[in-house]
Order: sequence, then C-alpha cells, then structure tokens
Amino acid sequence: MPLIIDPTRIDPWDHLILDTANGLLAPRFLDDDFDAMGEATLDVLTCINFESVTEGRKRVIRRYYEGVERVLEGGGSPGRFAALAREVREDEYGVSAWFALREGATEERFRVLKENFPHCWRTFVRLALQS
Repeated sequence: MPLIIDPTRIDPWDHLILDTANGLLAPRFLDDDFDAMGEATLDVLTCINFESVTEGRKRVIRRYYEGVERVLEGGGSPGRFAALAREVREDEYGVSAWFALREGATEERFRVLKENFPHCWRTFVRLALQS
C-alpha cells in the first residue's frame, strides 16, 4: 500500500492534524510514533506547509471562528448561520471537516455551537461532509 495519502480514498484527517494557531499540518502521533502515512505525505508534498498555503488555511480558520461567533451572538438565527454555511461551501482548504468531525469540534466555540444550537451544528456537519 502506498504511503502517500490519496484524499479520494482516505480521509487525510485520519493521518494528519491541524494546528489552528498557525495553519500547519503535522502527522498524527499514534501510540509511540508518528503516523507513517502522514509523515510520508508531508515529506513528499512539502507544498502542503508552504507559507502561502498555511496563511490560506489560517484565513479560512479565522473566518470559521468569526462565523461561529456571529451565530452564537445571534442566537442561532438563520441569517447568521447562512454566512457560516457559505464559508463551508467556499472552503478551498478542506478545514471544515476538522471542525465538524475531528479535534476542532472540541474547541470551545464549536462545542458551544453544538450544545446550544444542535440544528445549526447538524447542518454545519452535513455541509462539511459534502465539501
């Protein structure tokens, strides 16, 4: 089996983690070593962590944070959620799945969205799965 992640067959988040503070991707740490597929992918596809790409990821992450904050401040109103939904549809970096299905879902603002506005959360997850 090849060690490079084929995102059409394998969920990259199974092998990579996202540092939301700086937009970098890193291999997951499993048991006592780094994930081999994650390491190999990052070794070969070094452009994944080029500054321009990480800056793009950081912009998308910031827009998600702002969108979720607007939804929370607006009491889950459809108008406020529509802006967040647009961010998911326009996410060219695939970050939405990180927040919907992975460790990003445990970040406080996303956890609060899930707990206080379950309908918004379910829609967010559904949109992330479609992206």
